[in-house]
Amino acid sequence: MKSKLLLISLLFSLFLSSCVNKKEEVNKEIKQGVKVLYIGNFSEAIKHFERALELDSTNAEAYLYLSRTYSNQRKYDKAMAAINQAIHYNPNYGEAYRSRGLLWKALGDNDNFCKDYIKAEDLGVKNLNNYTSKCRNAHLYK
Repeated sequence: MKSKLLLISLLFSLFLSSCVNKKEEVNKEIKQGVKVLYIGNFSEAIKHFERALELDSTNAEAYLYLSRTYSNQRKYDKAMAAINQAIHYNPNYGEAYRSRGLLWKALGDNDNFCKDYIKAEDLGVKNLNNYTSKCRNAHLYK
């Protein structure tokens, strides 16, 4: 009986530690991806974000940065698919709505730009008022 309890305890401990290690590895991959993204090494950044998503396929932050990388390459279809995944997995991720708004703007869709910027602002993203006030003043959205 004691050996079964010890075995269960050990397995549970291993499970918890693997979850923590996995989360740390995901964060490490995202951090490395962001580092190379901002120096313009897009192919390397994509590898890091994809590795993070292999470890955690629901990580909205990895999808956000993957989208930004594709956007920098003007691969707007891929960027939109990635940012939609970020929003799917975290519908309250204001920064994802802001990024998607920028994609809509790049595609010339001011209506969806306004919708997403207003949503991002509603979710707490700061410094969007110059844009959202113009959206509201244009009577696009109330």
